[in-house]
Amino acid sequence: MGFRIGESKTGEEGFTLVELLISILVSVIVLGAISATFIVQNKSFSSQEQVVNAQEHARAALQLMTKELLMAGYDPTGFADAGIEVADSDTVQFTMDTDGDQGFTGSERILYTLDTTENQVTRNGQPIAENIQALTFTYFDSDGSELTSVPLSDSDKTRVTRVAVEVTPIMPQSAGFKHGEDDQNLIHLAQAGAVQAWVLVMDVLAPDALAGNSRKLKDSVSPPNLGKTRSGSDTGGGSGSGVGGGTGYDSKQNAIWTTDSASSS
Repeated sequence: MGFRIGESKTGEEGFTLVELLISILVSVIVLGAISATFIVQNKSFSSQEQVVNAQEHARAALQLMTKELLMAGYDPTGFADAGIEVADSDTVQFTMDTDGDQGFTGSERILYTLDTTENQVTRNGQPIAENIQALTFTYFDSDGSELTSVPLSDSDKTRVTRVAVEVTPIMPQSAGFKHGEDDQNLIHLAQAGAVQAWVLVMDVLAPDALAGNSRKLKDSVSPPNLGKTRSGSDTGGGSGSGVGGGTGYDSKQNAIWTTDSASSS
């Protein structure tokens, strides 16, 4: 008769040592699987939270840029020569004469660009969004044709009537594992397997969700003041005064103003 743990004088038998070891092994495997599942779910939640944060920062920057681009070229007096000063694929600089003093100070000259070293979108040198992979500006004329020769020449800058903005945030990896390391244990392998299974499921149910690990945000704006001046030669004003009819956008009144041409005999 073999040795059994918990054997009593009444003949009742307990577990053998082998059975106890097997039970412990099974319990360890089950606990390991539960722990792996918890870790995978926790990392997945953290990853999704990072994705949401990255998109929110990019969306906030996109909204700010399009909002201020609407004011590009605002020139109520017609003598400030407001408009686009720099138009490149990842940089735009424009002016607006919001106080009507025929000059540009402070936020009346705005420069948006991508800092590729810090992966930041900056406004006049100050970061407004972090973890940005790409920033792209596209320019169109009044016919809807894209102006492709960036940076735009001075003549092409005056033709711009619409600007499209595209922001690409840096998305975190779906799992932060480094494969190939010697110290990978059972939990790491279980995590990697669970992640691979999730990727396969997503490839079937939502093939675009993981494509390129990148989610671009796009918008376009048509500043009402661009492509319009108040000079007689450009707007059909009469001769003599040199001041012709024109249009502009008044942000305070939220309205577009229009003036008739004036001429002197």
